[in-house]
Amino acid sequence: MIDIGRVLLAALPVLVEPLREQPLWGADGEEEAVEPQDLQEGTMAGFTQIIEMQTSRIDEVEALIRELRNRLDDGPSSAPRRGTITADRDREGFYLSIVEFDSYGAAMENSNRPEVGEFAARLAKLCDAAPKFYNLDVRETWQPGR
Repeated sequence: MIDIGRVLLAALPVLVEPLREQPLWGADGEEEAVEPQDLQEGTMAGFTQIIEMQTSRIDEVEALIRELRNRLDDGPSSAPRRGTITADRDREGFYLSIVEFDSYGAAMENSNRPEVGEFAARLAKLCDAAPKFYNLDVRETWQPGR
């Protein structure tokens, strides 16, 4: 069993810090009048879990994720708030599932649900290599104004 609490995204601070000093740019190349908002001390914007998968069976993986999503969409506060499945353009056969939660506690409560354990076991069988889990506290989010 993978201890998802021990897997870290070590490169994230190196990648994010230079972006904090860059202005946000609009589609027309003009600087947007929106700056990232820092969190107030003591608050957390949420929690994100990323599952990195290498698979030649992505259609089956996506069907499994849809099945789990339908089972988890029963209203508890621990349910994911949003999920995104992506394909890595630079590495064929690599995919990322990005799942957002209201908090770390909600994510861990969700992880303890029996159907999530069953999902992890079934997912591992569909992957060509063991999935990698990244557990990320959200420090800042931004969205350009319109």
